[in-house]
Amino acid sequence: MKPQASIVNQIPFLRFSLAFLSGIVVRYMTGKISDYFLIPVIFFSILLFFLHPRSKKSYRLNRLYGILVFLLFISAGFGYSHFYLKNMFCDTVPLKGTYTGVIIEKSPSSNNKNKYIVQLESAAAEDSVKFINEKIQLYSSDSISNKKLEPGMRILFDGTLYEISNNNNPGEFDYKQYLNREGIRYQMSVKKEMAFAESGNFNIKVTALKIRSRLLRLYKNAGIEGDEFAVLSALTLGDKNYLTSELKSSFSASGAMHVLAVSGLHVGIIFFILNFLLTPLNRNKRLLKIKLFLLVGALWFYAFLTGLSPSVMRSCTMFSFIVIGENLNKRTNIYNTLAASAFLLMLINPLIIFGAGFQLSYIAVISIVFFQPRLAALVAVKNRILKYVWDLFTVSVAVQIGTAPISIFYFHQFPVYFWLSNFIVIPGAALILYNSALFLVLSFSPLISSWIAVVLKSIVWFVNYSVKSIEHLPDSVIGSLKISSVTMMLIYLIVISFTLFMFYKRGKYLIAFLSILLLTLFINMVEEIHNNTQQIIIIYNNYTEPLISYIDGKHHYYFCLKNKISPFSVEILKNSSIEYRTGKAESMTNNILTNCSFTPNYLDITGFRILLTDRNFDSNSSDNTYDLVYCPAKASVVYKPRNNLKIKSKMSGILKTKDQSNQNQVYNLKNDGAIMFLLQ
Repeated sequence: MKPQASIVNQIPFLRFSLAFLSGIVVRYMTGKISDYFLIPVIFFSILLFFLHPRSKKSYRLNRLYGILVFLLFISAGFGYSHFYLKNMFCDTVPLKGTYTGVIIEKSPSSNNKNKYIVQLESAAAEDSVKFINEKIQLYSSDSISNKKLEPGMRILFDGTLYEISNNNNPGEFDYKQYLNREGIRYQMSVKKEMAFAESGNFNIKVTALKIRSRLLRLYKNAGIEGDEFAVLSALTLGDKNYLTSELKSSFSASGAMHVLAVSGLHVGIIFFILNFLLTPLNRNKRLLKIKLFLLVGALWFYAFLTGLSPSVMRSCTMFSFIVIGENLNKRTNIYNTLAASAFLLMLINPLIIFGAGFQLSYIAVISIVFFQPRLAALVAVKNRILKYVWDLFTVSVAVQIGTAPISIFYFHQFPVYFWLSNFIVIPGAALILYNSALFLVLSFSPLISSWIAVVLKSIVWFVNYSVKSIEHLPDSVIGSLKISSVTMMLIYLIVISFTLFMFYKRGKYLIAFLSILLLTLFINMVEEIHNNTQQIIIIYNNYTEPLISYIDGKHHYYFCLKNKISPFSVEILKNSSIEYRTGKAESMTNNILTNCSFTPNYLDITGFRILLTDRNFDSNSSDNTYDLVYCPAKASVVYKPRNNLKIKSKMSGILKTKDQSNQNQVYNLKNDGAIMFLLQ
């Protein structure tokens, strides 16, 4: 049998998990379908699976049987995710009334607002009470929000629910989709005081969050504040609500952002130290089972302390499978164990596969397991200290090999000095975790805990200082990177085919590597030609101020009525620059453009005439003075179509007009999102 086939046979769960995952992706991509469509698909797969003759002698029949098993798991993933999505929002929620619910999460005050996640229990509307079970996002201003409101409290409040929506500007993060996957589709801003009382029902997540809040107060009472408190709360207890945008930017630019998200690194550090301390229990099978129980129990106790956040639960599930597999079966394959843990997580929530955290966690672990030992073996280091440094470096490189494409796809940047920051933040994270555990255990002794707090604060300060220093190194980050999902997948295929060629020295892998590389270069060349010739005018859905962009090839210009634009507008322009792969947006008022002219309420871009007005404009007007009338106060655009002009919106795709010769078109920015006029 071929060596590759024997390796694949050692990881059967990987095939099942990939098939199940493929079924989920196919279902999610196809959108809404009828339940009746699933019946023949699943029935046909099961029928082929059970009726197909299995033969130990015929490799072809066994291979065909394996394909049928693969199809069966694709069908299972397809059907399972279909019914999960169908039942995700099964309640019809009254959009206006008096509601009761239990607070299950609370975020610190930001912009004079408190944010809560509330599990609704009932809604009273039109003289009737309906019992419901759905999460919503609730906002209240500091002036009316009672500071005693904490997770676990039952609240009574009036208001109107609104479906969560996006602004639908180019390159914008899809916040609606993100919250929908978390089981939240509505939000509300409360205008009046809320009545509250302690909930008598036990909720494990709420209990975990209460305990986490008490532990965070211990940090504050010990004098740990500011950036040190923000990093400490994120790194040890998974609460990232106190991190400022500047702090996040520093850790991201230095390649150390993974330290702030309690996940595999933190769970791994805890696992390795506990595994070392419990080494004496390896003597016999009975003690080994005790060790197994203690390890898994400790991991999930830590998950409980961090508020049972999804990232920690994901990592604990992964390591629990690894611990059980390694201790109960010495022949367990690590890839098979990882696949089994992923399969379990998909059964709990099939939509977890679309989260960046899930993807990055598994890719990082697989990349470390595969590449790190091979990279470390390239240089034989005998000195213990140098070997530790070399191993740390190879771990950093191994992680980047696996995660760089998907990180660029999601975050549009690459930290050049990731290897340097990891020399500091990984040992620093370990020291912080150990000292924080010691601090919390000895918190009953003010004298001892105060000294530990001083040490802990100093370590966190040093990590923060180092990260900010690395951020300010020359060319510390390559930003504004934009790759499509297709390009990302092609890059992974390049890495896989090249790795297979290096290990098996087969010509077919070299041919595959060169072919995929040429295809990737060709696609990027076509995209580059398109980007150099693009001409686009964008009217943004911006609630802060009127904002218009003109993109000419790699140049990006914007028009705004104010000299200093709002931070929200800055973010909009930055996202557009990344989306269309242009340089940094520059103000039209600071540049002399030969094909543009403007006044405070008039803009002419290459002969495309825009009027800005706060007055109502007759959409049926035959006035040809302007091609476009933009009314910011109404968030509306009136456009007289040109036959050679294509119009798009982030929300609706290509916008079709009823009659391009006579009928003016009215677009609502709040409904359609940003409107793009393609001039070329």
